Amino acid sequence: MKKTFLSIFLLAIVQLTKAQIGAQNAFEFLRMPVSTRAIAMGGLMPAFTNQDLSLAVATPSLLDKNYDRNFTVNQEIMFAGILHGQTAYAKYYEPWQTTFVGNIQYLNYGNFKRTDETGANEGHFGAQEMALQAGFGRSLNKLFSYGANAKFIYAYYDGLYSTAVAADLSVSYKDTAKKVVMTFQIVNVGAQLKPFYPRQYYEEPALDYIPTDVRFSVSKRLPHLPLAFHITAHHLQQFNIRYNNPADNVSTNLFGQDTVSTVGKKYIGDKIFRHFIIGGELYLGKHLTVQLGYNNLRRQELKTTARNGMIGFSCGFHITTKRFDFGYSHAWYYLPSATNSLSLSFLI
Repeated sequence: MKKTFLSIFLLAIVQLTKAQIGAQNAFEFLRMPVSTRAIAMGGLMPAFTNQDLSLAVATPSLLDKNYDRNFTVNQEIMFAGILHGQTAYAKYYEPWQTTFVGNIQYLNYGNFKRTDETGANEGHFGAQEMALQAGFGRSLNKLFSYGANAKFIYAYYDGLYSTAVAADLSVSYKDTAKKVVMTFQIVNVGAQLKPFYPRQYYEEPALDYIPTDVRFSVSKRLPHLPLAFHITAHHLQQFNIRYNNPADNVSTNLFGQDTVSTVGKKYIGDKIFRHFIIGGELYLGKHLTVQLGYNNLRRQELKTTARNGMIGFSCGFHITTKRFDFGYSHAWYYLPSATNSLSLSFLI
């Protein structure tokens, strides 16, 4: 198993030499968080341990025997009736001291009206994406653990479909005495198997990239306060993830005249902080926790010049008992509305 993990890691290094971000990849839904707790805390939480299986599915090095027989369902209700979610189950295998997990992630865009160039109705069509995932996690020693996921990915858009394979791998450091968790993670290392466009359109259809991402995350539970904070650095394989907006070079003087700068600004601080997501979880007794998060990249890319509002912020809560865990999250992507997510976990 250690040799398999090392092989995936070497493949990841090769894949990173051609990694790209933002609307330049196929299967962008793989970037979307499926955990209600992760959504509430900014979108990514690769180093947060509180027996939430939906987090461990995305970060297999967090899996341990405490997840045995845990079943979770997450459903995110997005804009225009788009549905995104996952279903996962974990099982601990004692002879190998390894926890295995199976997961289905899906994104359903709904039905669309088909019309011709004159606007005449020609029926409806649909679009869906799905990933079937299997993974494992195990301890290396008292402090370190590792894990990996394998994925088969399928997408269908009105008669065109594509398939791909990908893998995740992660290594975590967990100090229970100091209540510190750190994780290094490489996700979505893979390749497209079948392109969307058939050969009658292109002699040799080009394969699309998979949205690979490198992340480092730290979580800390404060010793004398019922609070844990979380920081994630993402897209570490590429320093500049800032959108090159020509409007940024335009400035207005006191007389209302616009001038265009011929020397582009470097925006070093903005380029750095777009890599970070911060979040916190407040423990209100034994059964209730409240989450709050901020995703700087999301805010910078989706804000408007007129109003920013709560774009980039998110919040939620979880109710935990001996029999189940129920969660809700609310995340702002644009001003008129936001997404809502529900989750339910229990033992079977």
